[in-house]
Amino acid sequence: MAAQAGKTGAKAPRRARIKAQGSAQAASRHASAKTRQPRAQSPRHGGSPARENQPNLNRLLIVSSIAICLLVAVMALYPALRDYYLALRSVEQLDAELSAVLNRNERIIAQITALNTVEGVEDRVREQFGWVKAGEEAVNITGLEITDSTTVLPTAVNTNDVALPSSWLTEFLDALFFIQSDTSPANVPDPFIDQ
Repeated sequence: MAAQAGKTGAKAPRRARIKAQGSAQAASRHASAKTRQPRAQSPRHGGSPARENQPNLNRLLIVSSIAICLLVAVMALYPALRDYYLALRSVEQLDAELSAVLNRNERIIAQITALNTVEGVEDRVREQFGWVKAGEEAVNITGLEITDSTTVLPTAVNTNDVALPSSWLTEFLDALFFIQSDTSPANVPDPFIDQ
């Protein structure tokens, strides 16, 4: 224990001397700083105006880099996105045509079903040929417009007569991809290909 106390005691005056020297050096530096001319601070210490503008420059570089990358991505993906959109519009057109054909087929099936009965055949013969049964009188009325005749098959579906489904989104995308709404997507020329 006594040996430890002796060692710490010997170190204590040495620490005091180092402390005194450090404070004397600090005081002399402080005094000389007052008499010296102020020097320009180097960019390392954060005092120059160029250093203060550095974060703004970095932010501008990052934003412009992102904008350029997005522009390049849009330019690279635009043709593929347009083709994809045209395919979706073609599928919508074909779905609309299919539903029109199915509707026509249902009307034809209803006519066939009616002709498979005796009453249906009688109605068809009366309508188409003007025949009457024994004891009936035929009356011919003119000037009336018949909207749905059972004697005539429904007309075939014309692909140009089937309208594409439309919404605000499809109108926006048609304008974005230069598609005219009065033409079907299959007939739309590509504006990026010379014709």
